[in-house]
Amino acid sequence: MNARHDWSRVPSPSVLVAAVAFSAAVYRAVGLTLRGGSGPATLEYDDHGGSSLVLDISESEPVLVVIDHDERQEPLPQDTVTTTLGLTTLPGMYARHDPATTYTGAARWNGSHWSRTLGVPGLVAADRGDDKHLLADASDALGEFTEGECDEVALRTLLEAVRAGDWDEDTVAAAMRCAPYEDDEELAAAPDLRAAADTLNEYRPLLRLMLLR
Repeated sequence: MNARHDWSRVPSPSVLVAAVAFSAAVYRAVGLTLRGGSGPATLEYDDHGGSSLVLDISESEPVLVVIDHDERQEPLPQDTVTTTLGLTTLPGMYARHDPATTYTGAARWNGSHWSRTLGVPGLVAADRGDDKHLLADASDALGEFTEGECDEVALRTLLEAVRAGDWDEDTVAAAMRCAPYEDDEELAAAPDLRAAADTLNEYRPLLRLMLLR
């Protein structure tokens, strides 16, 4: 089955949170911002390309709702999503959507896998669990900003540290550090380490909550 149609390819809630936190930190370090963010029990992610997701962990079985711009063949009405998942309203930023807005996927996490699945998750959800995609995206963002070469080993170390909920300033600094392609060249710009660290700290409460479950 194609990854964008396979709910088993969508990572657990904790991995989803870590993936978005990691990407948000890298983007903030190079002056970009991911739409969305995290609340006490809600994760929001928007890729600026028409795809988004909301994860709500306020209940015993977390809820994931997805809009993927590439998966519009069988749109899900709001009533279908809320009724099937037992919700009174959609979570996070989707609660503000017009009732006419349609969705492409929704599911609940039962502790081991996504259940009560509707529609398809799309790549906007599946890619949050794809290390190759996450690291390539981070490397591209840093490389374009600095006009240098990134350390993918250090980036992977940071991603794993964020998933474990345990990182420090040295780990962040190493991941953001790029080197000129040639010895006689200089980087065009330096990533903002404080912005990256502050961004990760914004997600820390939600990560801790997920890791306690």
